[in-house]
Amino acid sequence: MAPISAAAVMREINRATGEDFPFGSPEDYANPPLFSWVEWRSYLMTGDRSRFRDVLPPLVKHYRWLQENRRREDGFYWNTGLGSGLDDLRRGPAHAWLDMTCQMAMNAYYIALIAESVGDAETAGYFRGENRRLAEMVNSRMWDE
Repeated sequence: MAPISAAAVMREINRATGEDFPFGSPEDYANPPLFSWVEWRSYLMTGDRSRFRDVLPPLVKHYRWLQENRRREDGFYWNTGLGSGLDDLRRGPAHAWLDMTCQMAMNAYYIALIAESVGDAETAGYFRGENRRLAEMVNSRMWDE
């Protein structure tokens, strides 16, 4: 797959107009990265892979947007309470968001499966590596016997 520029996926759409509805601040716009999991679950329920070629580029774009806009220098990801759906959970900017980081690992796993199923070995390999890297980072830095 050719390189794809990063793109945000707005968290809300105005039902009447179909336009993006920017609720809150720009930091609140990101939903949890569950789109790839939903696509894979839909395939498992229906047996229909026909959407995979169409959804792979936006899934990759969204992943890259999150890498550029929601990843800390230490490699962990973050979100906001509104963006995560945990509106009343308080976390400071310095906190590691284990849930968001694990969701990104899961996102990479399912993007790899989708890419593999459409024959895109390069993209599948990249996302298998992302999944492995994030899992190793979480296991080595967040596990306490």
